[in-house]
Amino acid sequence: FEEWHSALEMKLYLHRFIHHIGGLPDFSALKFTKYNQYESLVLPLVKWLQERGVVFQYGTEVTDVDFDLQAGRKQATRIHWTRDGVAGGVDLGADDLVFMTIGSLTENSDNGDHHT
Repeated sequence: FEEWHSALEMKLYLHRFIHHIGGLPDFSALKFTKYNQYESLVLPLVKWLQERGVVFQYGTEVTDVDFDLQAGRKQATRIHWTRDGVAGGVDLGADDLVFMTIGSLTENSDNGDHHT
């Protein structure tokens, strides 16, 4: 971390959530599910996807994604992974969809002070 990182994070969060500022004093901007978020959102989505043939592969670290960059289009062509120490992967076709993120804003962060 650098001294300016906290200010940058605050700026990023302001840009992301500024449209909710009016509802913060009374929490009306917050959305709550009937149960916890896992049971209300994640489990139904996983079940729905599995019913449609999606296979979830847990305990797997994606190590790289190959792309074809032609004619102004970015097409993922292969996903590389490691599972239980064994390298693997899958080739992707033109009709395959890949949804990925590079992680969260706070992943691998730690507490500190102005000197550490």
